Amino acid sequence: MLIPMVSDGTADVAPNAGIFGTTQGQELFSVWAARMAAVGEFRSSTVQTYSAIWNAWLSWLAARGLSWSEVDAVTIQLYLDGPSPGLAHHRPALRADRMANYTRQRYWRVLRAVYAEAVRLGMLVSSPVLDVPEVARPVIHWDSRQSQVLPPGLLDQLRDPAVIEECIPRGRQAEWWAVRDRAALLVLAHLGLTTRELMALRGRDALPSSPPPVSSPFCPPCPTSSDLGVVPVSLSVPKDGELLSRTLNLNDAVISALQAWLPVRREVLGLRLTRRVGSNVISNDLLDVVCRSEPLFMSRQRSKEQIAADSSDGSVSSVESLGLLPAMDASNVYLMVKRCLDALYRLPALAGQHPKLLGLNQATGAAIIRNTVLVDWVQNLGEEAAVLLGGLRSVSSLRVLRIS
Repeated sequence: MLIPMVSDGTADVAPNAGIFGTTQGQELFSVWAARMAAVGEFRSSTVQTYSAIWNAWLSWLAARGLSWSEVDAVTIQLYLDGPSPGLAHHRPALRADRMANYTRQRYWRVLRAVYAEAVRLGMLVSSPVLDVPEVARPVIHWDSRQSQVLPPGLLDQLRDPAVIEECIPRGRQAEWWAVRDRAALLVLAHLGLTTRELMALRGRDALPSSPPPVSSPFCPPCPTSSDLGVVPVSLSVPKDGELLSRTLNLNDAVISALQAWLPVRREVLGLRLTRRVGSNVISNDLLDVVCRSEPLFMSRQRSKEQIAADSSDGSVSSVESLGLLPAMDASNVYLMVKRCLDALYRLPALAGQHPKLLGLNQATGAAIIRNTVLVDWVQNLGEEAAVLLGGLRSVSSLRVLRIS
């Protein structure tokens, strides 16, 4: 399995001497986080998460009358071997007496990185984190790693358009979101996108490698099933926080799913556009523009502003500022993946492989698909290729679990 790692923060920049006062611990963290954000390693949500972890450590020390700068390896071990601090934005801990395996690993990495910053700034001679004996340092246990990747053979099932169609049936013609979900699942299973990357995609991000002499096959005036096969097609994935932008070539499985989805998407957006502008006649040129600008995988749940605009009888016709339908949100993507995985485990070919039957508390969101895709790339293409395809900055951003 491949897990993004916290950098140890040892890049060479000018020290910020003399800035530390009574809130030394918080200011140390702020300097480290600001430096990492400035070089593009962290986005704001990452800083918030790590800040909560660091402040939980400071609070634990304060309750015991200890200072962050005076702790030793024994104190750090005692903390990591104890219960989870129970951060307010997290779900309740699975065990009251001990941090979960991944929680310990995350706290360890944050402590290691911030204390390395203190050494870099000359505030400490050495890091107490590095004094923790090697055998006592947190590691990801095998059973915890298993919960973060799909069982053997499941990725192949997820990459099969026929299997996905069986798992996500379209009960009625009006249920256009079934066709959307099939395409989105195949994009995840073949391209290893994150949830945020999937949500950020727009119609214009799916493009032919070289423009054909007619309109883009992803938003043609009259879509046909053969349009996407005219030229090689790629997906342009925008930069997302810690991940890099990249262009990924699409294989036949993904293209076939998009062949089915994009005409349906165009029809849905056309009907919504007609309602928005209060006209029965919408030009193909206008619809082409809308198809390119709207989310590639839009939600069927409109925002309050979009509902108001749709019911305004054309008096509010803005499409650019409001959009017609929002992108899928994280909960949409999570439920989509969970329903598909549950359906997969009910197939005869996968009988008895449900994680619960094996005693595993397995993840069920898009991240487990990405982890499995990354492992597949490492095993079949190598680490360098996995880094490029996954939008990671370097091989050091990965920790690899090789599954036989």
